[in-house]
Amino acid sequence: MKKKLLFVPFATAALLLAAGCSSSSKETASKPETSQEAKKESKVLKQEDMQKVVTDPGAYKGDTVEFYGRVFVEPERDQKGVYLQMYALNKGKDGNAIVGYADPNFDVKNGDILYVKGTVEKAFEGENAMGGKITAPLIKAKEVKKSDYGTAFAPAKKSVDVNQEQNQSGFKVTVKKLEVAEDETRVYVSVANESNAKINFYPNNAKLIQNGKQLELADSYDKGYPEIQTDILPGTTTEGVLVYPAIADSGSVQLYAEGYSDNYEVDIKPFQYTINY
Repeated sequence: MKKKLLFVPFATAALLLAAGCSSSSKETASKPETSQEAKKESKVLKQEDMQKVVTDPGAYKGDTVEFYGRVFVEPERDQKGVYLQMYALNKGKDGNAIVGYADPNFDVKNGDILYVKGTVEKAFEGENAMGGKITAPLIKAKEVKKSDYGTAFAPAKKSVDVNQEQNQSGFKVTVKKLEVAEDETRVYVSVANESNAKINFYPNNAKLIQNGKQLELADSYDKGYPEIQTDILPGTTTEGVLVYPAIADSGSVQLYAEGYSDNYEVDIKPFQYTINY
């Protein structure tokens, strides 16, 4: 699905937090509330319902939504709060939603992944960069929290504390944790340099092996996981996440990793770990 940038006038977004949420020329025109609408029972809509909310936001006015999304433009602020344009679908890659949160000091920036709980106030009609019309839900947030890609879009089905350490002449590599998700596998690794020379670790050369099949690192450039540094000075430590394709829900894997020391008298063998989960 093609991304569409929605332009939202700041004054219009600010109506989310204004008393009564008075209408503007850019908003979908309000209609007198019918007796049937007045009796409508508010629903709680989850992540799997957001496709319906984004497609027809007016039908869910007054309903509560709980979802994860990604901020895709720099937030705007005033004395009443912060105003966000977010992607609420396709793992934070599509589906416009406009969120107002009554905390002007909330620490958020473009690209952040957030958990949002709030109320659908109405539908908003705006334009994308090509001049096309887009309709998006206006959401008045009750709760907003920073999150991360794994929690929001690839939750672990199984998480195992590994804590296997290997130390070769002060080149110490520790496999801390394994997380098995529906569509990816995450290996949490720490590399410490306890020697007197610089060491080099090669994250891109690290392989995961299961049932004789070798898995290469997966593309995770937009997921925001911490990366392991390659050049590590004496007395320092680096930590990060190695991301691989999905593996079986249970079983055993082997991690193979490489590195070397600037002290050429030290021979660093490949680091090899077996992880049962």
